[in-house]
Amino acid sequence: MADLVGMQKAVDKLTNETVPALTTAVEALVEQIDRKLDENAAELVKEAHALLDRLNGTTITIHIPERKT
Repeated sequence: MADLVGMQKAVDKLTNETVPALTTAVEALVEQIDRKLDENAAELVKEAHALLDRLNGTTITIHIPERKT
């Protein structure tokens, strides 16, 4: 009977304390990962715009030599 009471207490602690705390921690971690992904995506877009700005108005001339016969 004492074993049953001990197991019930362990299950209660797991259900009422451990699992909710773990759920909260995982949710916070997911939010942090999501924010970091958003920051990384924003930085990549910013870098792509900077590269496009550097190319804006650029003229490229390609010289093709005459064919030798």
